[in-house]
Amino acid sequence: MFNSLIDHPKQYFMCDGMGGRFSCMHGGGGWGGGGRPRKDRPRVNICKEPPHPVTVFSLMFMLHRNGIWTPETQPEHASQKEVLAAFKQEVLGPRELTEDRDVWPLVESLGVNREQADRAARERFPGYAFYWNYDVDTFNKFDKSFVPERRFCVEPALALALIARVNAGFYHSERSPDYSIGHLCDSGAAFSDPRLAGEPMYPLWKKMNNLGQ
Repeated sequence: MFNSLIDHPKQYFMCDGMGGRFSCMHGGGGWGGGGRPRKDRPRVNICKEPPHPVTVFSLMFMLHRNGIWTPETQPEHASQKEVLAAFKQEVLGPRELTEDRDVWPLVESLGVNREQADRAARERFPGYAFYWNYDVDTFNKFDKSFVPERRFCVEPALALALIARVNAGFYHSERSPDYSIGHLCDSGAAFSDPRLAGEPMYPLWKKMNNLGQ
């Protein structure tokens, strides 16, 4: 149901703001003419946009915005496969890290640990939620007119907490988390939820110093 933010936008049904109901008459002209009133029917408005701004969670983008990685080539039009290959070469390789390793050595300079991430899941985003899959290929399809409605989570503990607990379109705060670098790289997620916030998405990649290298 939430496979893609671009190809299959969720349609939300909302009341009309005035109680959401209206009466219909048929037959001989309503109550006075002997007609039998229909049952009240709900009135809804259909919109293709989510009711709340979309907050995107991406390990590579979170590391980029926190100074861990500035791609040698700005991947404005690169594919997800190309971005992931560059990340492995430019970030994991020099640190002698593999995808099956947990992420903590990679984010040590950000002062975040597993305890903080687990607490963020329990306290800041408890329960469960559906999400859209997110990757760079999805970003490249975004209509730039949607800039005000898209943002990225750059907070390390919260970003890691949510990405570690997503699977098959479903997030659960009590799910056993997977903090491996491989899972986090492959599990970008986008939520429409008022509890989540982030920085503006655009520009996606910014020039900055590689603080972690």
